[in-house]
Amino acid sequence: MEKPDKAVVKYQKRIGRFLPDGLRTGLLPLMTREYADARRSQKLVDQTVQQLIKSLNVPCLHRIHYLNFGRQVWAKFRRVGGRTLDRELEILKNSWREKGLEPEVLNAVQTEVLRTLRTG
Repeated sequence: MEKPDKAVVKYQKRIGRFLPDGLRTGLLPLMTREYADARRSQKLVDQTVQQLIKSLNVPCLHRIHYLNFGRQVWAKFRRVGGRTLDRELEILKNSWREKGLEPEVLNAVQTEVLRTLRTG
């Protein structure tokens, strides 16, 4: 059996206090499972982006910015889809380009994050 993530346990305790008893038994396991799935997905994206930017020899000072961009791509992917997702990602990339990040690295991060999310 897999060791529970500390953040998931903390989430369970925090949310459980606010749910009425009748809902707690039905909703809490579902909410916890969804939260745990999202945490796993985000960790996978973080690992993927870290490996990619390390392989592209991105300076240490800039790595956090690309990691944040990858997390924002992950968040957009979870909320929207189709052409709306494409437009949202273009806007996101443009905002990070204006902050001075390299377009080639941004494209690589976006491609890798989307590939990771689509393959599971």
